[in-house]
Amino acid sequence: MDAPDDCHAESSFDLIQLISVLHDQLGEMLGSVCETTRDGIVDDRERAELRMRARRLMQAVLALEVAAVNVGDEYDG
Repeated sequence: MDAPDDCHAESSFDLIQLISVLHDQLGEMLGSVCETTRDGIVDDRERAELRMRARRLMQAVLALEVAAVNVGDEYDG
Protein backbone atom coordinates (compact mmCIF):
# COMPACT_ATOMS: atom_id res chain seq x y z
CA MET A 1 0.00 0.00 0.00
CA ASP A 2 1.28 3.47 -0.85
CA ALA A 3 2.23 5.87 1.90
CA PRO A 4 -0.01 8.98 2.16
CA ASP A 5 2.77 11.21 0.84
CA ASP A 6 3.18 8.96 -2.18
CA CYS A 7 -0.56 9.04 -2.88
CA HIS A 8 -0.68 12.83 -2.60
CA ALA A 9 2.35 13.27 -4.83
CA GLU A 10 0.89 10.88 -7.39
CA SER A 11 -2.54 12.53 -7.38
CA SER A 12 -0.98 16.00 -7.59
CA PHE A 13 1.14 14.86 -10.52
CA ASP A 14 -1.95 13.38 -12.20
CA LEU A 15 -3.84 16.64 -11.66
CA ILE A 16 -1.01 18.69 -13.13
CA GLN A 17 -0.78 16.30 -16.10
CA LEU A 18 -4.53 16.55 -16.69
CA ILE A 19 -4.41 20.33 -16.53
CA SER A 20 -1.50 20.35 -18.96
CA VAL A 21 -3.45 18.22 -21.43
CA LEU A 22 -6.48 20.50 -21.07
CA HIS A 23 -4.28 23.53 -21.62
CA ASP A 24 -2.86 22.04 -24.82
CA GLN A 25 -6.29 21.05 -26.11
CA LEU A 26 -7.72 24.48 -25.39
CA GLY A 27 -4.78 26.09 -27.17
CA GLU A 28 -5.53 23.94 -30.19
CA MET A 29 -9.22 24.86 -29.92
CA LEU A 30 -8.39 28.56 -29.84
CA GLY A 31 -6.21 28.14 -32.91
CA SER A 32 -8.99 26.27 -34.66
CA VAL A 33 -11.48 29.00 -33.77
CA CYS A 34 -9.14 31.62 -35.23
CA GLU A 35 -8.67 29.61 -38.44
CA THR A 36 -12.40 28.99 -38.80
CA THR A 37 -13.23 32.64 -38.30
CA ARG A 38 -10.58 33.71 -40.82
CA ASP A 39 -12.27 31.50 -43.40
CA GLY A 40 -15.41 33.63 -43.02
CA ILE A 41 -17.63 30.80 -41.79
CA VAL A 42 -18.94 32.94 -38.92
CA ASP A 43 -19.69 36.63 -38.68
CA ASP A 44 -17.75 39.12 -36.56
CA ARG A 45 -20.10 38.88 -33.59
CA GLU A 46 -19.90 35.08 -33.52
CA ARG A 47 -16.14 35.21 -33.93
CA ALA A 48 -15.81 37.58 -30.96
CA GLU A 49 -18.02 35.31 -28.86
CA LEU A 50 -16.01 32.20 -29.76
CA ARG A 51 -12.73 33.90 -28.97
CA MET A 52 -14.06 35.21 -25.66
CA ARG A 53 -15.22 31.72 -24.64
CA ALA A 54 -11.91 30.16 -25.63
CA ARG A 55 -9.96 32.81 -23.70
CA ARG A 56 -12.11 32.25 -20.60
CA LEU A 57 -11.45 28.53 -20.79
CA MET A 58 -7.73 29.14 -21.14
CA GLN A 59 -7.77 31.48 -18.14
CA ALA A 60 -9.63 28.87 -16.09
CA VAL A 61 -7.09 26.20 -16.95
CA LEU A 62 -4.20 28.52 -16.11
CA ALA A 63 -5.83 29.31 -12.77
CA LEU A 64 -6.17 25.57 -12.09
CA GLU A 65 -2.50 25.05 -12.92
CA VAL A 66 -1.48 27.77 -10.46
CA ALA A 67 -3.80 26.36 -7.79
CA ALA A 68 -2.43 22.83 -8.25
CA VAL A 69 1.15 24.06 -7.92
CA ASN A 70 0.26 26.12 -4.85
CA VAL A 71 -1.42 23.14 -3.20
CA GLY A 72 1.64 21.04 -3.91
CA ASP A 73 3.92 23.72 -2.49
CA GLU A 74 1.81 24.05 0.66
CA TYR A 75 1.77 20.30 1.14
CA ASP A 76 5.55 20.07 0.69
CA GLY A 77 6.38 22.60 3.22
